[in-house]
Amino acid sequence: SEGYQVVVNSHASVQDGKAVAASLPDGLYIQGDCSTREGCEGLVKEVVERCGQLDLLICNAGVGKVIPHDKLELIDDEYLHKIFALNCFGPLWLSRAAMPFLKKADDGGIIMIGSAAGGRPMGSSIPYSMTRAAMNHLTK
Repeated sequence: SEGYQVVVNSHASVQDGKAVAASLPDGLYIQGDCSTREGCEGLVKEVVERCGQLDLLICNAGVGKVIPHDKLELIDDEYLHKIFALNCFGPLWLSRAAMPFLKKADDGGIIMIGSAAGGRPMGSSIPYSMTRAAMNHLTK
């Protein structure tokens, strides 16, 4: 975090997020839901309002659950919507909202934290691999 004021975000694990922020010099915690466009736009807006600028966006959020790859019938629509909203659409919405501010920064950038599951079907489930492959393409 050297040279940056780090803003930590979570939706559900508030106490953990606050603890991480408190462990960083000048760390700041902002709760927000990155599985919705409104939540992503609101998070970026609050970061800029509270910090004055945005230099670097790190997308590290994700959700998954274990579903054997050969059991596609166990994948329900609710889970598909949940995992795609956070793992796939969230990074896109965050990137889109952050881009005007990152363009103003001296050396603005975006870091996507993905998974080897984005390169081949592995990991907790096929939907998880699908969302990480989408993140890989967004990054390229």
